Amino acid sequence: MRHYMIVGRTGVGKSSFVNTFFAGNVAPVDHYESCTKLVDFHAHRGGPAGTQNICLIDTPGLMEGDGKNDQAYLKMMADRLQTTEVECFIYVTSLAETRFPTGDEAAIVKLTENLGPQIWSSSWLVFTFAASVSAETREKRVDIFRASFIDCVSRNIGRRNSAGRFRGFQQVLMVDNLTNNWAANTRPLAAFF
Repeated sequence: MRHYMIVGRTGVGKSSFVNTFFAGNVAPVDHYESCTKLVDFHAHRGGPAGTQNICLIDTPGLMEGDGKNDQAYLKMMADRLQTTEVECFIYVTSLAETRFPTGDEAAIVKLTENLGPQIWSSSWLVFTFAASVSAETREKRVDIFRASFIDCVSRNIGRRNSAGRFRGFQQVLMVDNLTNNWAANTRPLAAFF
């Protein structure tokens, strides 16, 4: 079983990403408040083509409100990493944001400090809410956000004398968890795993 840990701020669509991947409602979601309070494993051996033997580990969102729960959530993630070999970390954020959110920078710092800089050695960047942004704006934002994320992760790792572990994201994906065929060249999410 290959394990992918999904991390990011609260409300960016991490649990919806799990549901999109498995083409069903396997992770609880709510449009008004966060649902994920534990580290949840989602694996469906009999799911859609390409989803067999893949486990998505859904985690609570960071930076909710005043961030008072962040340390407890990060400890839960760290504890899971002690018993589960994770192939890849998937950082999820919203493409609907107009600029690189400071909450993302704070989340990256907290993840690196608590889980270690090695999490970025095999990582993906996933932008959700892609259908809510025009095609022209999508490409511009992805380029700007991707550069900002790479800069943020690189600086954060560099401060800990571990430079060189992060060589960029292995995948940068745009997804929409509500709208199908939102772009001419959409592919099933499972095709990337």
